[in-house]
Parts: sequence; structure tokens; C-alpha cells
Amino acid sequence: MNCSSLATRNDFDAYIALLFNETHGNFTLLQECKLQVCTALWGQGNSDISGIGMLIAYVLEQALGLGLALTFCMLRLGGTKKRPVLNLVALRALDSFHDCATFFAFSIQLAAIVVLVRENFGISTAGMGDATVRVTQAISVLVLLPLGYNMLVPTFGPSDQHQELAQANELEDETRLEKKKNRDPAANTQRFLLFVVCWLLAFYPFQSAMNSWFGTSKIGSSSTAVISPEDFAEIGNMCTEGMQQISGTENALMAAFEILAFVPLSTLVLGRVLWLGIEKHHHGSRFYVILESLRKKHLSVKAGEGLQMACFVAIPLLASGLLWTVFRAQRLQMDMASVLESGDSDHQWTFGQVVAVTLFAPILVETWNAYTEGRGQENK
Repeated sequence: MNCSSLATRNDFDAYIALLFNETHGNFTLLQECKLQVCTALWGQGNSDISGIGMLIAYVLEQALGLGLALTFCMLRLGGTKKRPVLNLVALRALDSFHDCATFFAFSIQLAAIVVLVRENFGISTAGMGDATVRVTQAISVLVLLPLGYNMLVPTFGPSDQHQELAQANELEDETRLEKKKNRDPAANTQRFLLFVVCWLLAFYPFQSAMNSWFGTSKIGSSSTAVISPEDFAEIGNMCTEGMQQISGTENALMAAFEILAFVPLSTLVLGRVLWLGIEKHHHGSRFYVILESLRKKHLSVKAGEGLQMACFVAIPLLASGLLWTVFRAQRLQMDMASVLESGDSDHQWTFGQVVAVTLFAPILVETWNAYTEGRGQENK
């Protein structure tokens, strides 16, 4: 058997046809080409997607987003005049985080689209086995979640709230306040527009995931199937012998976490886009006045705070579920690499991974600058 011809897979249908041609349906013969077949179907990791550095960046983004948002909210509840230095530090750190997280999400979405298009259209599947595809689809939603805090935290809320905070901050002089008043509405809108761009880019990875879970499968007994479940299970058992495979329940949970994260987030984004459009183009109209009166009548302050707290709980929970998806798929790759005695590229630090981790370094710089600036003005 020519094992070298089984080492690469572009089109799934053509690859299965090649397996049938080489074995004449007797898949036990694939044992001698186990490394090539299993690597072609399930991959051996992609360090630029699921490498150790990328995993650190994913976790770091979630931790920083939640930690900074909660810190800012708690300081704001305690009063902006009581801890002026800490409020200034939290405000500037949160601003810096949002910028870093936005560009991180933007780069991840572009990379996810490129690799999924290559895999879905059979252009190239180098380093893109089933487990790596799962990771790619999950992270495209995962990196969006921390950006959702911009619709919850007052810093990125209506500009009058931002101005109120700045005015209450004793460390802000009149010149900087005037600049803030002129800059905040535009900066706030630009941040949200960048968020919308990242969200739009995430549609293709999400559609790819939905097609994988709910679309017509190539494995089955339908007219479009190219291999039966029994035959594919035989190949799968050969590749995952002695390993804990991803179960049907785990598959369902992975799908649920991605849907529960993306759909509500999309609803919030669309709602805000519609409201901003109405506010800009129909401000003062009868339609706008009616909507504004309904909002004030039915959306009390307590209801808004309750929704805010619910989101502060939901975002970390959904992020934890998506991180579990990433780590579970990566564990499958690592176990398979160990069984096959092949190289696991996920343990290798590459150029892109170092860049991904250091992408959040400006937050530390901005935090230190804000602290030294605040202490300097406080001691005047």
C-alpha cells in the first residue's frame, strides 16, 4: 500500500474514495498507514490556532475583560471622588483593553475565515484536521465575548455618562475635560463600529460550524453520503484506540455553547445598531419619541441593572464553555499525537503566538502611565 498518497487530504469525498480504492473496503489494511490516515483526517495540531501561546492569549483576554469591567463597576459604585487615582487607572486600562481586544478579535476572525475557506472548499487542509476545525470555529465566537462588556460598562455607554465620570474625577483638568467632550461620542461610535465589523466577520465561521453540526453529513446512509457510519467508526477506532473520544453528549454541548454565545450577542448588536440608526436619522420624529417613552416607561433602572448583572454572569460562563471546547479538542489532538508517536505542533512557540500574547502588553503600559500621572497630579 502506498502510504505517502494517504498523507494529505484536501477534498473529503476524494480522500474517502482513495481509501476505498487502496483497501477495497477492508479498512483493517489501513493499520500499516495509520499515521498518515489519522493525521490526514484528524490533524496533528496547528500552533497558530491552538498552540500554547494562543491558548494563553484566549484565557488572558477573557480574564482581563471580566476583571477590568468588574473593577471599574465596583469603583464607580463606590463613588468617583473617593478613589480618583484608581478610577483613572481603571478607566484608562479598560479603554486600552477594548482597543487591544478589538484588534485581537479582528485578526482571529480573518485568520479563521482564511483557514476555514481553504478547508471547506478543498483548497488545502494542511494542519486542519477535525479537531483543529472545532477549535477554529469556537475561538471565532470566544474572542467576541469580552467585547460585549462595552455595552455593559458605563465607560462605553452613553457619552453623558462618560462625561459625568470625567467631571467627577478630580484628576481631570479643564483642558482635558473639553477634549473629552469633543472626542467621546465619536470615539465611542468608532469602537462600536469596529466591534460590529468583528461580529460580521464571525458569521462565516459560525455558519461553517452550523453546517458541520446540522448540515448534510458525508457520513451516513443518505444519497449524498460517501461512507457509512460503521466504516468511518472503524477508521476512527483505529486512530483513537486507547483514547477517550469526543462523545455525542460532548458534541451537543460544544454546539450549544457556540449557539448560546453567538445568537444572544448578535441580538444585542442588532438591537443597538437599530437604535443608533433610529436615534441618528429619526431623532425628534414621532416614532423616536414613542420608542423613547416606551423605553423609559418599561425599562427601569433596576431592570437595566438586572440585565447588566445577568450578562456579567452569562459572558464568563459561556466563555468557560467555549474554552472547554478548545481544550477538549486540543486534548484529543495531543492524545492522538502521543498514540501515533507523531509531532504535536501545539507545544511549539511560533512567531504568531508570541505576538498574540504580547498584544495585550499596552494595557500594562497604559495602566502604569495612568497611575504615575494620577499620583503626580494628586501630589500637586
